[in-house]
Amino acid sequence: MKRFVLLALAVPTALLAGKSDPGAPLVAADETYSKASQRNGAWTAVRQVALPESETFVPHRVKVLEFGKDLPDPPFTQSWKPEHAWISCDGTAGVTFGSWKIDGHPIKGWYESVWVRMKDGSYRVLLRRGGRETRKLHSRPGRKGIRAVCGGKAPPLPLVAPDVGTDFKLGASHDQTLIWSSAVSQGGAVRVVISLWDGKVHVPILEDVAPAPQPR
Repeated sequence: MKRFVLLALAVPTALLAGKSDPGAPLVAADETYSKASQRNGAWTAVRQVALPESETFVPHRVKVLEFGKDLPDPPFTQSWKPEHAWISCDGTAGVTFGSWKIDGHPIKGWYESVWVRMKDGSYRVLLRRGGRETRKLHSRPGRKGIRAVCGGKAPPLPLVAPDVGTDFKLGASHDQTLIWSSAVSQGGAVRVVISLWDGKVHVPILEDVAPAPQPR
């Protein structure tokens, strides 16, 4: 089975919608990359815009630029559409969730992306996972997205003791109002959880669980 790896373009926030649409910078960045991928080829676009630390899962965690260093652009066209967006109070990080497809082919699925804001105001993808498994959405904000509550003080990231052999990472926006975790078992099962600050606690908004692949 072919593996599908998705990343996203950086888009200046000055070109995007206003404050009434908190998810607009993330949605626009995702849409812009989808068009660039169709126009230029998936890996050509990725190499131009990915961060050195950008990661995905194949199913184990990999650095995208290292993994795709010598890969040619695929002979088919991928496209995707962001359908939901969440963003931290300070805007330094956000998440998009949407659907992808292979043009002219019945294969399709879902993805989520964790975005971080650069010094120039653009957004880049830090973490992205795509597949055909079902995701569990705890919150469905729609295209305009949801911004984390700015009241209260979000606590520091919790200390987590993962299971033995599990590759676990935890990240957050600068103000800690959006946090994400990703875990990969020794067998290749992947779990990504996104949580948003509601003024009192971090509330899960998305959980993506993919079972370990079956031995061939």
